[in-house]
Amino acid sequence: MKISSFRYLNKQGFKNLRMKRMMTFTSISVLAACMILMGCCILIVLNINNQLNLIEDQNTVVLFIEPRTTNERISAIEDEIIAIGNIKRIRFKSSEEGLEEIKSQADEKHKFAYEYLDPDTLPDEFIVTVNDIGNNDETVEKLSNIENITSIRDNREFVTRFKQIRNTVSIIGVAIVVILFLVSFFIVYSTINASMYSRRLEIQIMRCVGATNRFIRYPFIIEGLLIGLISTVISVLLVYLLYYI
Repeated sequence: MKISSFRYLNKQGFKNLRMKRMMTFTSISVLAACMILMGCCILIVLNINNQLNLIEDQNTVVLFIEPRTTNERISAIEDEIIAIGNIKRIRFKSSEEGLEEIKSQADEKHKFAYEYLDPDTLPDEFIVTVNDIGNNDETVEKLSNIENITSIRDNREFVTRFKQIRNTVSIIGVAIVVILFLVSFFIVYSTINASMYSRRLEIQIMRCVGATNRFIRYPFIIEGLLIGLISTVISVLLVYLLYYI
């Protein structure tokens, strides 16, 4: 394509927008509205997922160690826990540390009740944070098979509900984005189609004088790109402003 033809077709694309101001304004407005809704939906889903990830990061499994377990065996248990995999963090809390924690959280009126409490009444424990909550049950099952672990405290019911919420949010978010994307595509398609229909006589004349399909189609491509570009800029600025507010 010659440079002169390229310039001419670009001008025709801009000219089409100017000639149909009302249709162009309506298309840009509706398309921008869809993209704003899409952007807000994506931001809401991302923020919800971010909050869910923070909650997931707080999901811990507590392993209570058998009384009178030697320090060597405790170190070995820690190595076995790490070897299982899917472990994000692990922290050992001794019975003395557990008793001090209870004292610090106790009411001032009742702190005296813990003054003469023997630390051995509390078990040593490992506090384990699971990396992937999706494999929580499998990880807990492996942890329970470690020797010298008397019991495990986990949040299986919480994990199950958490996974259901996260899956539901993801499905709804994807569905809304897909629907809005299809609506946006239909708007641009309808605008270009209406523009072509209004210029059908001109297109027929161009065909008669030997214009190629590419030559006829190019201005409409420019028109669609401009509508999409203007709508995108408007929607991005408004979504950013709304999110900032």
